Amino acid sequence: MYLSNVPDGKEIERRSFGNVENFVNNFKAEVDDMFSAREKSFMEPKWIKCRDQCQSFVKDYVTKEMKSTAYMLRCLELSLINAKLDITCSDLRNVTGIWEEDKSLFRVNNFEQDSGRLIMGFGPSASGKTYWAKNIIGMLGEIEPGFPKVFLSIDGGIYREASVIYQTLIKTVIEKNIGGLSNLVAAGFSFGSSIFSAGKIKRAVHDFMKSQRPPNLYVPETLGSCKGTLLCKKKYNKYQKMTKDRNWTGLCIWQHVEDTLCVFGPEYKCIGCKESGKQRERREGKKYSADAWKNSFSNGISSAKRAKKWFIIHNTGGRTYKIGDRVLPCINLIESNVEISKPVQVRYNCEVYKEIKVKV
Repeated sequence: MYLSNVPDGKEIERRSFGNVENFVNNFKAEVDDMFSAREKSFMEPKWIKCRDQCQSFVKDYVTKEMKSTAYMLRCLELSLINAKLDITCSDLRNVTGIWEEDKSLFRVNNFEQDSGRLIMGFGPSASGKTYWAKNIIGMLGEIEPGFPKVFLSIDGGIYREASVIYQTLIKTVIEKNIGGLSNLVAAGFSFGSSIFSAGKIKRAVHDFMKSQRPPNLYVPETLGSCKGTLLCKKKYNKYQKMTKDRNWTGLCIWQHVEDTLCVFGPEYKCIGCKESGKQRERREGKKYSADAWKNSFSNGISSAKRAKKWFIIHNTGGRTYKIGDRVLPCINLIESNVEISKPVQVRYNCEVYKEIKVKV
């Protein structure tokens, strides 16, 4: 089911796409014919560009899905952390299936509060910002009594996961032994246009949530393209205004750009952003680039430390190490301006480390 927790989800799907299965199957049939299968070899499959007819056809389907009411509600569904989406429609009869026309009919009921909480998750691409969302919410709940558990994440990765057209396209490309489509999502400092723009969905979600009661937000942000304090602040000031949270929390979640550059001992080493990024790029349909790593890391540290509470987290990326015959997960290192008790450190597989210094 496209919408699982939205009342009258089937009807909203129908008004958005007609028959959603036909919508997806028609797309799959066309793209299946569009790409020729590549012969498998020991070499990594090459990435190609989706041009001309391919680009216009895929863009049309992506745009139709992205502008639909069903898709935007699906994004909200998948973005809730530690809760199911609680949303109501004031008048189903007036739902057209086009989000811009329908958004005023919907109300999110998960945040019945006068002010929310904001956690900004800065850091380089593929450093583990999405992974750390639940961890940091849990940790803050133990550090600060009454800290909320339910958050809405504003995350481009979630919006790509929510798109059935996007996921169908990736699956088809992989089945044809193609590395991926290089212009599906631009990476690094690339200024080429993307067929799928998660930024447009972020803006649409932000615009909608401004009309709701102040939410609790977790926002991963690379800060790779901004230069200077003022330009970087523009990337997250709007979320502070939305939540009305003056005591927001800043994180910089990072790994070294490559594992060979990780200076920490065996039990603290990270996989490295390049390795993490390369592992996931075909699965996520987004080619990894390390171009912005230095900028993201520097901006992430400085921006996180502007918050009332801040944490600089060296994420191991799931790396393991051996002690005798035992294989153990490497320990995440955290520098912070708040005290983290020993039991909390153990529970979240981390260790407090003062002044994490990295040459960039």
